[in-house]
Amino acid sequence: LRARATLPPALGTKSGKTRLRMCDRKLLLLSNSTNHGGTFLGHVSDAVKDFLGCVKTVVFIPYALKDREKYTEHVRKTLKELGYMVKGVHEGNPIENIGTAEAIFIGGGNTFRLLKCLQEEELLPEIKKRVLKDGIPYMGSSAGTNVATVSIHTTNDMPIVHPQSLEALCLVPFNINPHYLDSSPDSTHMGVCVTTSGILVFTRLVSWYCRRPEKTESRNSMKRTLHLFLYTPH
Repeated sequence: LRARATLPPALGTKSGKTRLRMCDRKLLLLSNSTNHGGTFLGHVSDAVKDFLGCVKTVVFIPYALKDREKYTEHVRKTLKELGYMVKGVHEGNPIENIGTAEAIFIGGGNTFRLLKCLQEEELLPEIKKRVLKDGIPYMGSSAGTNVATVSIHTTNDMPIVHPQSLEALCLVPFNINPHYLDSSPDSTHMGVCVTTSGILVFTRLVSWYCRRPEKTESRNSMKRTLHLFLYTPH
């Protein structure tokens, strides 16, 4: 499925912070890194290679899980098989690692833990700058997709820690629930259905980018085109 929509010329925040001059955004936002019975990134390996292209090294942010070393090694092994080297953001100076990154990947886990660590390391503005201003690829999975949005208000995770705020990277001007699924009309369950195996846009894979306005377009007429691609493995 493919959908198109228009976005306003500038993306602002309630806090009124200075807006970055936008470039073409390169975002790969995944609902999950592993399908049931599959391997890590196995269901999207072709999409990942197509997205990262000629990138040589990916900076991985493992903050959503407690064991950062084990998580990073797991990702390093997988991406090596796809032809990419991995450097953990915590391996050295985090801000310097983001500043020199060719691409950024934030993995899944607990979204509250992830956001709190990003805030404590003061990485949110640096990541935002590299993606929105410098145009480097950003890949997120589950919690990594949540923090790519305006805020983490739509996460299904338990608040095991207390971030400074729920505002996130705002790489896209909307929120995403990566694990949302319409409830079954035959179910007697009265709560919210959040099963991962999904049929809705954002339940599998979203590739998102913005068109840079032509030089002939006036400031008032500038619009950005949104392309959404839904990938559902069989």
